[in-house]
Amino acid sequence: MSIYFDQHIKVSKGNIVSIAWHEKLKYLAVASYDSNIGGSILFFKDEGERVTDSEVSKPCAPTCIAWHPVKPILVCGWESGEASVWNEREKQLFEFAPIHKTEIRELAFNGKGIRLLTGDNYGTVYQWKLDMKGKPQPAPNYSAKVSGAVVSMLLQPISGTEDGLDLSTLAKLAVSGDERALDLFTSHNAGGSSRPGAHPAGVGPAAPTGPIEANCFFVGTLNGSVHYLDEHGRCELLFSTEGAVKRLLYHQKRNLLISVTDSGSLSQHSIGPNGAARELTKFKLACRSPKPDIIWAGKTLLAMAVGETMVRFWDIASEDNYTLSMQDGMGYDSNVQVTSIAYSAKKQVLAAGTQTGQLAFWKYQPIHSSAQHEPEDEWQLQPPLFVRSNVSQLTWGTSDQLLGLNAVSDVYIITEQPASCHYGNGLSAVQTGPKSLYLANFNESIFAELQMESRLKQVRTTGAHLVCSDGRSVTSYELLPPPGNSAEPITVSSLLKQVGEFQCDATQLDIYDQNVYTCETKKIQVRTLQGTVKQQLAFSDNHGEPVCFTINSHNLVVGSSRGVIRLFDLSRREAKAHGGEKFISEHVPRHATIQSVAVNSSGTCVSVVCVLDDLSVDPRVYVWDVEMDTVTYFNLRTGRSEHDENDRNIDRDKEAQARDLSGRYPISHHWDALDSRLLIVEAKLTAHEEVLEQFNITNNDKAERMVISVFYSSDHGLWVQDSFAMHQSYSGLLRVDTPYFYFTVRPDMVAKTDQLDKSHSATLSSHKQYVAKRTMRDFVGLEESDKNSKEAMLDFSFYLTIGNIDEAFKAMKLIKSESVWHNMARMCVKTRRLDVTSVCLGKMGHARGAMMIRQAQKVSDGNPDVVLAMLASQLGMRDEAERLLKSAQRYDLLTNFYRAEGQWEKAIDVAEKFDRMSLRTTHHEFAKHLESVGHYTQAVQEYLLADTHRTEVPRMLCDRPHELEAFVRRMQDPQLNKWFALFLESSGDFNGAMQFYEAAKDYHSMVKLRCHMGEEEAAVELCNMTGDSAACCYLARHFESIGDAERAVHYFSRAQAFSSALRLCKAQGLLDQLVNLAMLARPDDMLDAARYLELNHPDLADKAILLYQKSGHASHAVDLAFRSKQFGALEHISRQLDHKTDPALLQKCAEFFLENNQFDRAVTLLGAGRQFQLAVRLCTEQNVPMSEELAESLTPEKGEIGEPERLRILEDIAELCFQQRNYHMACKKFTQLGNRLKAMKCLLKSGDTEKIIFFANVSKQKEIYVMAANYLQTLNWQQNPEIMKSIVQFYSRGKALDSLANFYQSCAQLEIEEFQDYSKALGALAEALKTLSKGVEQGTANEDALEELKVKTILVKKFADIQASYKTSRDEALRATQQFIQEFPSNPGFVRLGDAYAAMINHLANTGREKSAYSIVEEMKSRLGPKVNLATFVHPRTLERVHKAAGVPYAPPNRLGAPPGGGGGGGFDDDDDEIAESIDEQ
Repeated sequence: MSIYFDQHIKVSKGNIVSIAWHEKLKYLAVASYDSNIGGSILFFKDEGERVTDSEVSKPCAPTCIAWHPVKPILVCGWESGEASVWNEREKQLFEFAPIHKTEIRELAFNGKGIRLLTGDNYGTVYQWKLDMKGKPQPAPNYSAKVSGAVVSMLLQPISGTEDGLDLSTLAKLAVSGDERALDLFTSHNAGGSSRPGAHPAGVGPAAPTGPIEANCFFVGTLNGSVHYLDEHGRCELLFSTEGAVKRLLYHQKRNLLISVTDSGSLSQHSIGPNGAARELTKFKLACRSPKPDIIWAGKTLLAMAVGETMVRFWDIASEDNYTLSMQDGMGYDSNVQVTSIAYSAKKQVLAAGTQTGQLAFWKYQPIHSSAQHEPEDEWQLQPPLFVRSNVSQLTWGTSDQLLGLNAVSDVYIITEQPASCHYGNGLSAVQTGPKSLYLANFNESIFAELQMESRLKQVRTTGAHLVCSDGRSVTSYELLPPPGNSAEPITVSSLLKQVGEFQCDATQLDIYDQNVYTCETKKIQVRTLQGTVKQQLAFSDNHGEPVCFTINSHNLVVGSSRGVIRLFDLSRREAKAHGGEKFISEHVPRHATIQSVAVNSSGTCVSVVCVLDDLSVDPRVYVWDVEMDTVTYFNLRTGRSEHDENDRNIDRDKEAQARDLSGRYPISHHWDALDSRLLIVEAKLTAHEEVLEQFNITNNDKAERMVISVFYSSDHGLWVQDSFAMHQSYSGLLRVDTPYFYFTVRPDMVAKTDQLDKSHSATLSSHKQYVAKRTMRDFVGLEESDKNSKEAMLDFSFYLTIGNIDEAFKAMKLIKSESVWHNMARMCVKTRRLDVTSVCLGKMGHARGAMMIRQAQKVSDGNPDVVLAMLASQLGMRDEAERLLKSAQRYDLLTNFYRAEGQWEKAIDVAEKFDRMSLRTTHHEFAKHLESVGHYTQAVQEYLLADTHRTEVPRMLCDRPHELEAFVRRMQDPQLNKWFALFLESSGDFNGAMQFYEAAKDYHSMVKLRCHMGEEEAAVELCNMTGDSAACCYLARHFESIGDAERAVHYFSRAQAFSSALRLCKAQGLLDQLVNLAMLARPDDMLDAARYLELNHPDLADKAILLYQKSGHASHAVDLAFRSKQFGALEHISRQLDHKTDPALLQKCAEFFLENNQFDRAVTLLGAGRQFQLAVRLCTEQNVPMSEELAESLTPEKGEIGEPERLRILEDIAELCFQQRNYHMACKKFTQLGNRLKAMKCLLKSGDTEKIIFFANVSKQKEIYVMAANYLQTLNWQQNPEIMKSIVQFYSRGKALDSLANFYQSCAQLEIEEFQDYSKALGALAEALKTLSKGVEQGTANEDALEELKVKTILVKKFADIQASYKTSRDEALRATQQFIQEFPSNPGFVRLGDAYAAMINHLANTGREKSAYSIVEEMKSRLGPKVNLATFVHPRTLERVHKAAGVPYAPPNRLGAPPGGGGGGGFDDDDDEIAESIDEQ
């Protein structure tokens, strides 16, 4: 709890226009105006002291003020249009150029304070640049004009990247021509210096060390328009609203602009990268004030004061909204209007001022609990503060430590301090306001809230005396006996008597006996109640200054700034040091200072909480054992003591305990006033996410604050005795004094008695409840016991905690009270000691509890928590039983427990989440409970959820027929409709029953009822319409009963009751219907009908045969067919015979088909009869076509007959398939036979290239590879690269290297003859040489063939080189060609003489020597002979041109006779002509 103090600032006469805190420095600027004096700006420090020689004044009124973001520079705008700058450090005043023609309404600095924006009443905006001292430049950087008077301006912040640079903004500015932005952008991307030449040496920006400064603004006007002003002064209208824009707010992460007008219109716009605005939401506030105050109160939370008696909140992320109101019970007047609000993000405090001078504070405390709560529950109302007049402005400043208040004619500085509270000898003192003090003594029923004369900063009490300090003086009081008349109000004078007052600026004080102990600079002063110094406890430089101390019993412990602990004994005349000194800093890693210390009642142990070097609170509570001079600790981050952290064999109970306590840090710690072993620690859940993740902690699973009881002894160390969650109505632990814990109550909970701790162990007064006490777990029911009993109980608890059962019983052997043993049993449940619990139950004579232990052990599955939970429920410890069952995860028992306790909502919730098997049962039991108390409507809903409504609701509502009928009609459940129809039918309401039968679609019952009512035609119509089997069957029986056989048979057949229909047909001689129905009936009915026809109607033998066959009695059908000579039927039957049929029957049928020359049918039957040889022989002799199905049926399975016989049959089948040209089947059978060569020959016969390639790849035999390759060479492999690849692959795998070499030579020959491409031909010949050489090495190729191929290859290479030389040295190539022709061998191999001549002709023709080319043509004719077609080697166009140049007519060759393709051969198409023309042009 915090207390707020106001400090009035003396300002000259006049009204306060505005106040402003500097963001970094402790300066407050106050602008005021008096019509007689004029306007002035005064400066004050944080303590309210005015800064001398600092004042700015003019005869006109100031209109607005703004601090520089960093420096002590203030800018002020005046009503005359002037603007001034005051440098507080230099005490200098600067004036702007007087270019504004009317009053300046708004001022706004940019991000770094280098530039300033001024806006006036005419809508003119200027941007100014200030130097280091704040002096403005003579002329503005730019000016802009907006549509209306400027009433608000907001800087658009720039979101930074990892290194502080906003890259998107840098890029945009760089593109627009900003050289500085370009420089920063370049250096960021390149990671180096700025571009050379961008700035002269020593001028321009340095390397980027921070974000680029924000220079874009939003400007709101009096007529409701909002403009965007970029860094170059370009002004753009974003949008317009209703009324004057009073406030602009910007959400940086979401890029949202929120505007509020004086008419209460609030709009939210999304801002794009170029300042473009898109409206998201817009709504109207219930605004009752012309000056609505709207601010940010969280990351996405808006707080709004719009002239109401409350503060409204709106979360822009979740769209949630709620309100905060002031409570009358805390001293607030809840009917006053809120005029101004301010939020401190650092302190998470919202301040609100009212029109009557009332100041309210709410502290934000997030609730980390899975329990449902409202968002307003997280704001805790603090005690109020009152000033003398209307609050018009609130502003936080100086890093949110101070609050400035503008009350129109007065200014206040509001400071905060923690509320002081203390407990001593039964008396509790709690500060509730700046001068308010609450005293509570539960023993003497004293509860009083007193108004002291001076402010309070510290309060201490001993029960008999009270001392108060305001920071500068100390006042001591003696407590008087309470007045006898309890009706009289208790005042200061009736309860306190002042015994002394003295000046002292002590940072901390305490009281023992009649001595006051004050902490002053480097010493502790011991004073009398009147202030006389009796003794001085000095601290050396080695010790450091005392920072905290506390007194318990007659012991004083002091902690110093250097981490030194000193202990003093106060029982004598003077305080005497004892126990030596302890440098606790040596035991604390990263120690910074001591936060708090506490000493036990015997002075043998000291507990310490420290602050670490990162200013966080150390999660360890250290205990210094003075006698043993040892230090140990309990770590609240892990929930374990030092011993347990080092012990790897920690038991399960301690592990569970550590999980409950982990993830916290200490808030306060106290030693018990009675037992020197008992230490109480108040711990709070940490907010550090890394700690929560490290220990797998979920905030929703843990209480925000816990109170932990720990026993310490020198022999056993630290042991946790108990822990419990501190109730949300408490603000902190005040003190522990066996048998009670004392807590301070949250101020906002003082008046909410319905929300305070209602546990059986919590005690509250009937007055204002600023203090509450809670009984310790071990002392519930023993609060009034004597000291010996208390000590015995504490001993018992201590020994039970450390596990020493013998000593625990020795401590209690003198106790005879049954209530004590009952309490011990409860304590044993808490400490999980079942063995001790049994003894306690025996001492109590609690037979039922003992029986429960035995029964629980049978269903516990070895989990002691289950047994403890059962026992706890017997002892009335419902909360503990609930906790234990949750810990054991026995949600089935927990559901039963909630049901037994009548906590139905909890039972259903647990069943839904963890015990789905019990969910319906729980709903059912809840419904029975509701039924028992007469809540029938709710019971119906629960029966529905339990899915037992079909039986339970009719039973429950049977005496309420109208409600029952309404329920049935509403549910539209077929089962319920049928039940209710039966109910109505039994009561004689046939028409009503018919309606509900129809709703249930129970056509059987409808037909039955129609027949009963004599409405047969209606029944017939219903059966015809629905076709319901049961209805038709009932109607058929009805017709049978009245002798209408035909209609009975008809409806029996519609009901598919064929046995009944057949029975009736046989009885009535309806043979046609008999056969037709028998075909649809079951096999047994078919057989029965067939026998009937065979015996009684021989003329219908064919029908009987068919029925025998369909019923699965084929042999009987065949036998009857032979006997009755129904050969047509026999043929039909044979088609459905298979290998499962009787072999004798198959043989008989086969012989029949042989006699009738139906060989294919006979073969099929022989195959089915597994007579494979006979069937194959018959196929061969009679040339029966061998289909794939027949071939498979004649192929025996492995193991079915002997393997040699099976192979012979397969070979016969394969040969027969080959003869019948069924090559694929022949291949398959030869493959099954294992003769893959014959299988391949069959495939080669088929010509199926794809299967040939596949079979070759699968077979992996050399001969097959070669066969496949030889076959592929017969195809058009020249046009199919895949086939060519397969040929090479198969020859290689088949090791046929000579064949592969020949194939390569064929490829070379093809390249030469078709394309005249000697280079590719040379590549193919090289492959052939390589292959043939490998064959010679392996002995599979002829060496002479290799030598011959080498000679041919050399000749090809020589001519290929000549062809290539035409591209580089044409004349040299021409001579080489002539020489090649002269030396042309008689056996040239692959080289053609015509190609050599063609090379010369093409060269001469392309170089303009057509006549020389003609002589070569003549030589070529004479050398090659007249029959050779020259167009085979030279393009006809080239020949035509050569002849034309020589003056000789040219007769082109016959195109049909010319060879296709080639470089100059016949068969040229239009494309070839175009290519030739292109060559000629080149």
